[in-house]
Amino acid sequence: MTALTASPAASIPYWLLPTILLFPAMLWMFLGAGLPWALALLPRADWRKWPTVLAVAVALGPAMTTIAMFVIGTFGQFSTANVLLASLIMAALGILLARRNFPFQSYGEGAGGEVPPLTALDWTLIALIVVAILVRFWNTAYWPYTTYDEFWVYGYNAKIFMLKGAIPTSMGYYPQLLPLAYTFGQLMWGGINDHAARVVVPIFGLGSILMAYVLGARLFNRRVGLLTAALWALFPQQTAWSQFGDLEIPMTLYFTATVVFFIMGWRERNRRYVILSGVMLGAALWTKPTAGALIESLGLIVVAGAAIALWGMRQPTDKAGLVPTKNVPILVPPLPKSRRGGQGVRSIHWVNRNWFALPLLALLVSAPIGWTWYIRNVIFGHPPLVWPAAYWQQAAQRSGEELGWPLLIAAVLTIFLIVKRQRGRFALAGLALMLAGSLPSAFGWRLPTSLELSQLILGASADATTLRPTHLSLLEFAVITAGAALLCYAAIPLWKALAAYFRITLALIAAFVIPYFVTWFWSYSYHPRLSFAIVPAMIVVVAAGLEAVRCALPIPADGSRRLRMVALSAVIVVLAVPGLLAGLTALEPAITGALPDDHARYASGNPALMALVDYLNYRKAPIHYPVAMRRPMRIEAPGELRLPFFFPLDDVRTDRYPVALDQIADVDYFIDSSVGQRLYNEQGKLYNQILSSLTRMEVMLREYSVDDKNFRFSAYTVNNVQRFATPIALNVVHAQVGDFAELYGWDTGTLSDAPGQPFLFTLWWKAIKPSDLDYSVFIHLWDPRQDKLVGQWGGEPMMGAWNVW
Repeated sequence: MTALTASPAASIPYWLLPTILLFPAMLWMFLGAGLPWALALLPRADWRKWPTVLAVAVALGPAMTTIAMFVIGTFGQFSTANVLLASLIMAALGILLARRNFPFQSYGEGAGGEVPPLTALDWTLIALIVVAILVRFWNTAYWPYTTYDEFWVYGYNAKIFMLKGAIPTSMGYYPQLLPLAYTFGQLMWGGINDHAARVVVPIFGLGSILMAYVLGARLFNRRVGLLTAALWALFPQQTAWSQFGDLEIPMTLYFTATVVFFIMGWRERNRRYVILSGVMLGAALWTKPTAGALIESLGLIVVAGAAIALWGMRQPTDKAGLVPTKNVPILVPPLPKSRRGGQGVRSIHWVNRNWFALPLLALLVSAPIGWTWYIRNVIFGHPPLVWPAAYWQQAAQRSGEELGWPLLIAAVLTIFLIVKRQRGRFALAGLALMLAGSLPSAFGWRLPTSLELSQLILGASADATTLRPTHLSLLEFAVITAGAALLCYAAIPLWKALAAYFRITLALIAAFVIPYFVTWFWSYSYHPRLSFAIVPAMIVVVAAGLEAVRCALPIPADGSRRLRMVALSAVIVVLAVPGLLAGLTALEPAITGALPDDHARYASGNPALMALVDYLNYRKAPIHYPVAMRRPMRIEAPGELRLPFFFPLDDVRTDRYPVALDQIADVDYFIDSSVGQRLYNEQGKLYNQILSSLTRMEVMLREYSVDDKNFRFSAYTVNNVQRFATPIALNVVHAQVGDFAELYGWDTGTLSDAPGQPFLFTLWWKAIKPSDLDYSVFIHLWDPRQDKLVGQWGGEPMMGAWNVW
């Protein structure tokens, strides 16, 4: 008797298998293709700083690979072989450039010197970061695509690339870094598979954590880097959203990289860092158009720099043409020691060129990667940019809830000023005013419940909690501004005491954060994930402040120092729990087996949508689909952008809003939905022939309907024969109304003979031509026995006893 043994792969869950088997391929895309470019662009002095090299490699690998894939998909056909060959060519080009990399001494506080040994606090932070990364890998592997934008754009585009073998010329919208990264995973897997595509998601998350560390470590010190990475990795909103394959985490990686390397290039007068910053800016633009805020920041730096340089040129110089150091504006970068010619700063003209040349250099370097997709869109007749609809901006919260990180920065600054005994009362008063202006709006002017607070802490989105923040009023803005001004006044002595090195750093961080924050707060604050790009840049200020507070505290004796370190580590672990829990959304279903397959996981977040998908698949089956119609199904689904993901080879029309029955005469199903009706209303098309016919069974028959209290769908068939048939009316009138309609006749019918019961009253209308105005019908029911009006009704024609809803 032969013994049967299962293969090792058979014991691995189907959803985890792609992560394990595709690890070498992912290692190649993120490190194999990225490491040569990291070594080519970083100064040689940084080659031994492995966190920096690793972070840059993880960022550049997918950027270079997907740019090569873009060329293939635009001018040829995707295949595993040619995609691997293209990535090899990109890596070889990076190796050639790395071999020509010349030595350049790197200056700055994070650029060298003796590094103190890791403490227990450092090891605690490292352990928490590692756990957060492992949780992210496991949690992300479990889920297929589940969110709206994954179905609508990123996952759908990757599926189309796999099916078509190319990037269709008809496809526009956002640039394709993430969809092409998904395509790479599926090509290596050998077929369409959500889990294979999504293997890249936690690696982008890992890259953003590494880059957050580089931001803190290179601009300040290693402890600040670890704090920045830990705060970002354990930020509950980010942890909760990191399981989804959206653009925000890759965008954060490239945004943060642009910031850190531009500041390093500025501070150290190292154009190589600025070039690297420009490449990262290009990758950010290749990821999402909101990276254009970085261009605004560069413009802000140019304007501010011109003003400060002009002020500096008016300062007196000595006979050697030196500007005394104490009179040089704070944003003029200090010369490295080896380049100083005395106690002053030689000629301000280099500074003027610096203000303009470095931002311009970064912008020019970004063009080859950053502008490729937008130019391609113009060539193929698409808009270069697609801005969100106006109703999304109307949904922006603009409340105190969005001021969380600025308030935390203010709180840390206040604590530091109190510890240093520098205008602590003014700082406390300023912080109190900022909180008084922010918190009532953040909580909707009521005390939040413990459940609501826990939902916020664990990263629940605004639509998942019962809290309803309110827009900040003009008075609240005034109170917050007054508090911020008071806090800034309290911090003036501290600011003056800071070395120019740190003032430059903080000022440039603000220049990169403010344009993005203002735009997000005012126009796109309907979801916190859209702010993620600037969160590490705000976290690093918090981390630097916390480290400054720790250093300012009195140094205890050895025994109490060890005890304080243990206590601080324990507090950090406790504070990290919400961030870890927010990333364990797959834990319960994985243990209970409640979601055994991807269909169940799709439905867990999209129940109504999946019910509609199941119905359409049922109707599409050969037993129901007539032989004469063995063609792609035609579905008109205005506004339901997720549906094409499940029917990529069918003709699913989602981006048009037809108003006449003739426009949908060829479809198999018209999908009416809650979202569709809202978008019809947004476009001023809600009252139209199609939606008004949903209650006319002889014209549009409702075959299926589902409502999960969040989304509602109804599937209708169109009767193209019966809708042209003349109705048989019991009472024919032929009364013409204007030149556009005729009241053909009317019918009455009783539902019950009992007095006081409702009855049916039907008006039959015949259209002569379109009307220039909207008209209403008024029906008066007169009782001749009582000689009085006993009932009346008024409204749009065709709005009958059954509402559309």
